[in-house]
Amino acid sequence: GDSAPDGGTGAYAALGDRASALLSLRDRLDGRLRLSVNLPADAIAAAAELRLQTGVTVEGSATLHIGWAKAFVDGALGSRTAALFEPYTCGPASQTGIPRLSPSELDAIIAGGRAAGISLAIHAIGDRGVADVLDAFERAGPRSPESVPEASVPPAGAVTVVVSSPPPHAATNSATAAAVMPTTSAACLA
Repeated sequence: GDSAPDGGTGAYAALGDRASALLSLRDRLDGRLRLSVNLPADAIAAAAELRLQTGVTVEGSATLHIGWAKAFVDGALGSRTAALFEPYTCGPASQTGIPRLSPSELDAIIAGGRAAGISLAIHAIGDRGVADVLDAFERAGPRSPESVPEASVPPAGAVTVVVSSPPPHAATNSATAAAVMPTTSAACLA
């Protein structure tokens, strides 16, 4: 973890429905642990009602911050639930994974996160899942100039996305990706 200003440890927690329980412990944790509390995407509306935003310190705390909201577009390669355009090579001929969000649901999550000031972390593993996310951000367009410094507004039509794969996943998923989606795995894992 990271070091807190007083020498404590920092952590990130994606706690789902337990976020409220953690926030209720802020008096015991404050100053001892710098914690970024991450939320499930379906909690964006509730967080907005409480005026919680990414990067904002939780009221009454010095070291607890609101992080991002997480959405899952698809599953994983090992379970053959990552959404692919082509069927998996090691399963039923029609098996292309399990998309978990429709385009309209994904559009609503992006719009809700932007309106609330809550950043998003969107899980997308398969090539179809990744394409679905990129398409949703293209439909959403750039954030409004009121919410983004002018110098960082991308040109019309441009979408800026940060792609992140934890190193342990890259190491363990590369063989699985090559086995289940050989036509796209080389480009994805290069």
